Amino acid sequence: MDQFLTDYINQDQGKSRQKIESQIWRNFGREGAIFILDMADFSINTQTYGIVYYLSLIKKMQQTIEPILNNRSGHLVKFEADNVYAYFDTAENALQASIDIKVAIDAVNKKYPDDLDILINIGIDYGKFLFLEDDRDFFGDPVNIASKLGEDLADTSEILMTENAFKRIPEIRYRSEPVLFEISDIKINAYKIHYP
Repeated sequence: MDQFLTDYINQDQGKSRQKIESQIWRNFGREGAIFILDMADFSINTQTYGIVYYLSLIKKMQQTIEPILNNRSGHLVKFEADNVYAYFDTAENALQASIDIKVAIDAVNKKYPDDLDILINIGIDYGKFLFLEDDRDFFGDPVNIASKLGEDLADTSEILMTENAFKRIPEIRYRSEPVLFEISDIKINAYKIHYP
């Protein structure tokens, strides 16, 4: 990828850049549902209880979530700080994994005192993206949108899904509520998903 990008920036605009961009999408392009999870209240919990406390919650969250991603055919891209980055081949699998994760986290929270509760937010979008397997990273508009939903816009314990992802699910078994967000000069039509 590095060489492609170097070649791209060194070309004049036009057909040469288009050719390189097409090659990048052929080599690294994917299509699917982007899933981004963020733990809530990082700053306040770290100030109140300390970083070791919060790192232990992150570890507990990761141990709970990874098997669920695997069971729902998810592809874990990376754990980074208190975030989880993954993608799914279908929006339906991404949503069902989100519900499974919420149920599992609720069950884990019941085993510990309230001050050890894990609180999460999830954002989901669907579209074409670039996946760099060696670097364990991905890029593209759906990654950015899912990140905005999961990290910036979702309230605590909320699942937000773009309209684009939502309409790809043949049958929604959960109550949903349409919402419109505007952030970073972009508008996002989305749905809040209410699970039991």
